[in-house]
Amino acid sequence: MAGRIGVVGYSYRAAYRGTHLRRCLLFSALLFALGALLTALALAFPSPASFLLAVLLEGTAFWLVFPRFSLVYDVEITDGFFTLAAIYGSSRRRELFSCDLRRAERIVTGEGIGRGLSAFSPVRTVEALSAPESERACALFTLDGESRPVAVLFDAEEAFFTAARAYCPAALRS
Repeated sequence: MAGRIGVVGYSYRAAYRGTHLRRCLLFSALLFALGALLTALALAFPSPASFLLAVLLEGTAFWLVFPRFSLVYDVEITDGFFTLAAIYGSSRRRELFSCDLRRAERIVTGEGIGRGLSAFSPVRTVEALSAPESERACALFTLDGESRPVAVLFDAEEAFFTAARAYCPAALRS
């Protein structure tokens, strides 16, 4: 298999918006309410131990939860199969989209993304960008496992384009 690329992978931080941000803000509000409740209990029963317990529980809660607020997207190409995954809090990985790059219809960047979205009319759009107007934004137009059109928006690096040229050169030309 000369000229083929084995494994290509890279990760990037996500833009904090959407469902993940709402979940993090809701959890922060719940932690704040817990802290307020513990402080009220400490004030109702004033003793050094109650204040220490309130501070210790609130600090432990933030120490356990704060690292989980991060969201990183992971792009991996293994022997022509493209996988886009979300990694929540550096511990939980969820695959957002996977396909065979050989079946890609088009790969566009920059201003071609808007034209491609209107011309391709995807049934589903998977968005995984580092920022709303990312300068490295790329759109992969392909069919999912059920032969429905999908547009995958993500941040592409040169490693992705190198692999795409090897597995689907026609998709880059159009």
